[in-house]
Amino acid sequence: MPIPNKETIYPDMLPGKPQVSVLKQLLHELEQKGVPTINLVDAFEVYRVKGGMPYQVDDTHWSEDGVKIAADLLTAKITELNSRN
Repeated sequence: MPIPNKETIYPDMLPGKPQVSVLKQLLHELEQKGVPTINLVDAFEVYRVKGGMPYQVDDTHWSEDGVKIAADLLTAKITELNSRN
C-alpha cells in the first residue's frame, strides 16, 4: 500500500507544472510481479473528483474520510488474501 503524498492527489494546487507521480508505475510493477497491492492513489483521486477531501485542508495528514478509505481497502485486501488460503 504505497502512500500518496498530498501533492500527488492535489497537483493542481501547486505552483508550476505538476510532477508525475511514480506511485502508479510502482503499483503497476508490483502487480505485474504478483505482489498484492492497495491503490490509494486511484481511490483518493476518485474520492476527490466526487467532491471529497481525503486530506486535511490545512496540513498534509489524511482526513477522517481518507483514513476510512485506506482502512476499508486494507480490510478488503486482508479478507481477500485470507479467503485464498
